[in-house]
Amino acid sequence: MRLASAISFIACVVLVASRLAGATTYHLNADGTGDFPTIADAAAVVVDGDVILLADGVYSGPGNTLAASVREVELRSESGRPGNCEIHGRAVWRGLIDGIRFVDPPVPVNLRNATIRNCEIVGGPQGGLVMLYDCVAENVSVRDGGQPAVECYLGFPTITGCTIESNAPIATSSFATLNLHAASGTIENCRIAGNRARYVGGINAYRSTTSVRGCTIVGNEGDQAGGLRAGAEGQASIEECTIANNRGGFADGVLTDYLGSIAVSHSIVWSDCGNSTLAGNGSSIDITCSDVSPITDPGAGTITLAADVISLDPLFCAPEDCLNAPTAGGTYTLDSGSPAVAQACGAMGSLGVVCGTGVGELDSLPWSRIKALHR
Repeated sequence: MRLASAISFIACVVLVASRLAGATTYHLNADGTGDFPTIADAAAVVVDGDVILLADGVYSGPGNTLAASVREVELRSESGRPGNCEIHGRAVWRGLIDGIRFVDPPVPVNLRNATIRNCEIVGGPQGGLVMLYDCVAENVSVRDGGQPAVECYLGFPTITGCTIESNAPIATSSFATLNLHAASGTIENCRIAGNRARYVGGINAYRSTTSVRGCTIVGNEGDQAGGLRAGAEGQASIEECTIANNRGGFADGVLTDYLGSIAVSHSIVWSDCGNSTLAGNGSSIDITCSDVSPITDPGAGTITLAADVISLDPLFCAPEDCLNAPTAGGTYTLDSGSPAVAQACGAMGSLGVVCGTGVGELDSLPWSRIKALHR
């Protein structure tokens, strides 16, 4: 009996190994030639581990406007350049999406335990990207569409090197531009700029925990918070970020409410227009080694400013007037004389010093931040 069970187990292992080793790559062309005429035709037969490889071109019409797979399948452009490979529609995917531009999807690109990288999502009237469970977004641009631009539900989403820019409500209202709901997220080296949402122009951590590091959050607008909000027991840590010239009804920069908490370090939270920081009743904000514009209304909660917190003009190179929010314009690198780079506790902000020192300063910046200077 034991021998039979062992033989059965070995047979299963061999079968799985054989299937993985024999993963198939299907080649599709936008004109309907190739291994299948449409993405839907390919998705109907693929199995876990397979690859659907798209040649450059525009994929539209029946069979292409909804790219959907319940399998762990890769959907990739052959060239790796999203500007050359477009899907005029949406996607519901579980595996990997790489190097594709989604143009004007009627509803967002939906991922479930999936990865999207090197992609662009442009002009979706109901938002851009929905991530369910443990999803990853790397070097993805979501722009010129509706809200929410990115929404994360449950699990442990990771968002790195992404640009979320110039999105605003079109057909629907939304809570925030980047909304986390009951999730534990990581957001690193992203640019969130020029967005308008109903409550939070930037990031909202609702019943969620999020780590925000190296991000530039500028020129956004929301009725409650311009930059970032943690509410309903949500928690956020903000490190090495620039949150500047956003506009919010309660706080232009960061806001907590309903037992939320935020910890800020080595960051710039600045607004020339209004109150930068507010903690609602029962909530808290702890700030260390940061440059924070004067707080005119701290709220009924608790704001703790360490001795190394300053309130001095950070001397951005060429900021956009905060009265123009939402706007994706402006340059938020720092002048060589900025007080945000001369403190004993360390440098503050996400972009470092550039203006007034020459191009040599760029050598000290990571690639994701250098790209942000040219957007």
